[in-house]
Amino acid sequence: MTKRLPRNKQLIIIGGGASGLAASCIAAKHGIDTLLIEKNSKLARKLLASGNGRCNLLNAGEPIYFGDSKFAKSVLNNCSFNRLVEFFNSLGLVLKQEEGGRIYPTTGRADTVLDCLLRPTKNSSVSINLNERAKSIEPLDTSFKLVTDKSEYICDNLLIAGGSIASPKLGGTKDMYNMLMPLGFNMVAPKPALCGIDCDMKPYISLDGTRLMAICTLVCDDKPIATSIGEVLFSKRGLSGVCIMQLARFLPGNTENCHIYLDFSPTLGIDYCNKHKASNINMPFDMGLVKPSDIYKNTQIALDFLQSRLTILNKEDILLGALPSKLARICTKNSLNETAKAVTALKFCGLSPRGFEHAQVAAGGISTKNIDPSTMQTVYSNLYISGETLNVDGDCGGYNLMFAFASGILAAMHVAGKY
Repeated sequence: MTKRLPRNKQLIIIGGGASGLAASCIAAKHGIDTLLIEKNSKLARKLLASGNGRCNLLNAGEPIYFGDSKFAKSVLNNCSFNRLVEFFNSLGLVLKQEEGGRIYPTTGRADTVLDCLLRPTKNSSVSINLNERAKSIEPLDTSFKLVTDKSEYICDNLLIAGGSIASPKLGGTKDMYNMLMPLGFNMVAPKPALCGIDCDMKPYISLDGTRLMAICTLVCDDKPIATSIGEVLFSKRGLSGVCIMQLARFLPGNTENCHIYLDFSPTLGIDYCNKHKASNINMPFDMGLVKPSDIYKNTQIALDFLQSRLTILNKEDILLGALPSKLARICTKNSLNETAKAVTALKFCGLSPRGFEHAQVAAGGISTKNIDPSTMQTVYSNLYISGETLNVDGDCGGYNLMFAFASGILAAMHVAGKY
């Protein structure tokens, strides 16, 4: 039996994550009678895990997006960083900026963000149903029919904000794709993004547990594809750390001819842009993605660095005090030139991403073609899609949550303008 919402029930939101909660705040502010449906027993599980529980929710820097990147940037032109800051200020959330433009709550706690997002919905026009899973949607003449595992609903407007397939332990599923594709929406096949990369660690098994700053370059078919800078974490199964996670989305389906090269110039005090001469003092450098270039770009300057150390060290001990001893033994070769190459282009083979269970986001999703980036409205005038369900994924540093918040706000604002 169809459960018809009263006529003042104007909006249903599928998904109680960042995007759905942001939309519910706007709906509450404008008195839109709204039902938010969440399949989990708790709201915002991914948001609560963001930034190791600290919740990196925005980034003040230049937007860095992939997939339908132009669409993502248009969304953020319509709901800018400053507008998002004002949104969170209006909720009472106090923010702070850290390295790389990353924005966190000053409490350093993700649950503070959730508390602020929920406050407007209390005693408001928004009701929340937990433990209810959306199964199918059907367009009607001027409304939508939603079938869940518990009931059926008719709503004037429907917002799909249920996320992607990534992080199934935190609620990631294919549900949104399965509901939207029968309606004619196209999908770019999702693949894991922002996850560690497994590789052949037999030559480097002694590095298990080591952490070190490096320049990381993904090379496929002898062509540099992407380069990232930051701390690398070595384990028995492969490589991780933010800089490695940033490269995962660039792995092709066939990784047979793909390798990762690690350049430890930052640890040697060699600036990755070659703006400074070699020094025994660490140079400051930016973290994040940079344009890929020749993997041996720092080899000569590393060789000069090593030769300068011959005045105080034997060739066998040339990396003593410059790199961790286990890595120094791996990189020290018969000649200084070979050692310089190992230090600036240590090669890792047998690459594979760690899978959706370890991925923070999915690269791919529902195509944004025929979706309005100023409203998130689709070809169905009463259907909206926001957040990670779409073919948009951002770099590490708060970009994914920022897009989710912005797109949810825009959708709810457009619904509010109808009434």
